[in-house]
Amino acid sequence: MTRTPSVSSTVSSSSNRSLRFRRGSSGAGNTSASAAAAAAAAAAAAAAAATPPSNGFHGDEEVLPLPGGGSAPAVTTHDVATRPRGGWRVLVTGDLPERGLAGLRGVPGLELITAVRAGAGGGGPFGGGSGRGMTATELVGRLSAGGGVDALLCGVGDAVTPDVIRAGGRRLKVISTTGVSTANIDTAAASAAGVVIASVPDVLTDTVADLVVGLVIAVARRFKEGIAAADAGRTSRRSLPGGGVGVDVHGATVGIIGFGAVGAAVARRLSGFDVSFVYTGPRKKVGGPAADVGARYVGLNHLLAVSDIVLPLCPVTDDTRGMFDWEAMERMKKTAVLVNGASAALMDVEAIYYAVKTGEIAGAGMCVPEGSGRDAWDTGSVPGAAPGGAARQKMLMQKLLGLPTVTVLPDMAGETVGCLEDMAAMAAGNLMAALRGKRLPHVGVGDGTDPPSG
Repeated sequence: MTRTPSVSSTVSSSSNRSLRFRRGSSGAGNTSASAAAAAAAAAAAAAAAATPPSNGFHGDEEVLPLPGGGSAPAVTTHDVATRPRGGWRVLVTGDLPERGLAGLRGVPGLELITAVRAGAGGGGPFGGGSGRGMTATELVGRLSAGGGVDALLCGVGDAVTPDVIRAGGRRLKVISTTGVSTANIDTAAASAAGVVIASVPDVLTDTVADLVVGLVIAVARRFKEGIAAADAGRTSRRSLPGGGVGVDVHGATVGIIGFGAVGAAVARRLSGFDVSFVYTGPRKKVGGPAADVGARYVGLNHLLAVSDIVLPLCPVTDDTRGMFDWEAMERMKKTAVLVNGASAALMDVEAIYYAVKTGEIAGAGMCVPEGSGRDAWDTGSVPGAAPGGAARQKMLMQKLLGLPTVTVLPDMAGETVGCLEDMAAMAAGNLMAALRGKRLPHVGVGDGTDPPSG
């Protein structure tokens, strides 16, 4: 019995056209039925070609829902032509949420290989792991084993070096990351090897803004001291230094350095506290989110002098690196709090430590990426300070963490269930589109730089 492929076209109740690849059979004595089926298949294919897809993707895909809305390609009629004889093999690093991988698991002929990182353990909403990206050595070992892979689905912590790309050999065609940036991927080596690189759009803005606002309230109202006292069984405010007296968020003047996407999202949230806004950046915003919240454009020195809450939300450049030095601390109000929602490289850790310790400012808060104590912090602006290096930075970071009015979090601004699911689903959609030779449905920054912040 000979089996021939045919294509059927169906229209869903939501008017999204979906083409499914299925198998039909034709046997002896069934020639007319076979001819009719072939004619029907040809007519369906012609109609499909003449009708533009309505699901936002190029080609005749069946679509799967993405977490949070949208859709991702699952099965296409082009798979037989583009899929290698042995099927696609995809290496997935890290602890990606299952809902984000659902679209890949439904693809016929695709084998998912999950890499288990050294030291991985339980915990977290997805089954957990160590939270650490894979080293280049670990990735080389996985890519070199078992005949290689066609695509790598990785996270921002995975070190995709030239050695990793060489280990992928001629079979490796796609590297798709769940991150907005491709800073962890050697893009030059990948391009030279003809490997497609895909990153996701900025889906972090609202999630990061939520955390920044939470950190503002925590620092202003001295949550760190209160939690420590309660954990120790001291529930009277009289047991707190200064009685736990903080500063108001409502009615405050908020100064935002870098009124980009995150700055605008933070401003929208804080506007419910009846605050007033000033902002600074490379240029004045005409209309848009700044005008919506009544933010005034001012110079940096003026912003530091009038703000009760100072929020650096700008990218790191030659002009902004180490901008919060001792001179900046002296310009701020003694009752002001500094909450850094951007890179640690904007901060002079020594200046912040002495400013908080001596009462030059009321408190500080920040998220600190792994390694910031070693190489990302700026130092040296405090008059008479001893020269240092990595060891001195580490020592200063430990002293900063010990101050009761300084709240420091790990780099967890984008770590929510919904955000991680969206990023994984988008990365999976990009991966399949690239394997099929399609245009990427989710386009990210892709150049390893910080998103523009204004």
